[in-house]
Amino acid sequence: MPTLTDRDLEIQRIAAAYGYFDTDPGKLVISDLEKAFGINAQAFLPDSQGDFCPIRAAIRDGQRSVLLHMKAIATKHNNGETTKKPDPKRD
Repeated sequence: MPTLTDRDLEIQRIAAAYGYFDTDPGKLVISDLEKAFGINAQAFLPDSQGDFCPIRAAIRDGQRSVLLHMKAIATKHNNGETTKKPDPKRD
């Protein structure tokens, strides 16, 4: 009989936690993060003197990437795509 590994179970627990972002409070958190980190804004934006700083752009891109990852996992969880089933080939 196929069984789930500890890692499979860990992935399920993490994915279930991401389901929180589909609740009203979770949606509020995501919305606030989108506003705070400008998910729809460009990474390269001029500073107050009109100069572009690649370090600031990298930071903005990293913030955006984290939020996009959170949203992608939450969507997968809410669509049932993160429920791992035992692999019959493993046993």
